Amino acid sequence: MKIEDEKILIAGSKKAPLVCELSSYGGKNLLDVRKYFTDKISGELAPTKKGISLNRMQYEALIEVFREKSEIIESWFDSGATQQEINARSLEESRLKADEYRVEISEWKGFELSRYEQIGGVSVLQLNKSHPWVATLLNLLPDDLDNEIFVHVAFLLQAYHKSQDLIDAKNSDAREIAETIEANWGLHAKLSRRGGASIA
Repeated sequence: MKIEDEKILIAGSKKAPLVCELSSYGGKNLLDVRKYFTDKISGELAPTKKGISLNRMQYEALIEVFREKSEIIESWFDSGATQQEINARSLEESRLKADEYRVEISEWKGFELSRYEQIGGVSVLQLNKSHPWVATLLNLLPDDLDNEIFVHVAFLLQAYHKSQDLIDAKNSDAREIAETIEANWGLHAKLSRRGGASIA
C-alpha cells in the first residue's frame, strides 16, 4: 500500500503537519502518528523521526484517556494558549450563535475609518464621522442607520476588525503589516460621491 493511500488525517500547518497513517510492521496493524516537514528541494512532505506507532490496545487506551480527561486537557491547553489560539477558538464558538453587535457614530482625529471592541457579548463598531469616507456614507444614508446597505457595510468593517484580532499579539511583524495596511486603507479611502471612480 502506498503512503498516499494510508494517510487518514492531516492536521496542523501545511509546511509541518501532523500526519496519522494506517501502517503495519511485523504482521501487526498500527496507527502511525508522525510529524512531517516540507522538503525544500522537492517541495513534498517527508516524515521526521518524531512520532509514535500505536497498536489497537494503545490506541483504545489513548481514546479512553481523551474521553475521561478531556476537560483537564483542554484546561491545560487554555492556560498556556497564545492570544491567537484564544481568538481562533472564540471565533469558532461565535460561528455557532448569532452575533450581537451595535454601531456607534463617533469622531476622532486621524486616518482611521473605524474602531472595534468586544464589550461583554456585544461587538461594538465605532465609525469615525470625521473621516471623509464615513462622512460621505452617512450623507448618503441620512437618519436611517437600519438601511440594508449601511448594515451590510457595517458587517464588512466588523469582519475586518475581527480578522485583525486573530493576529497573535506576539507576532510583531504581522502586527506591523496589519497596521500599515489599515493606515494606508484610511489614507486612500477618501472617495467622494463624485470621485475619480466610474462603474462600467
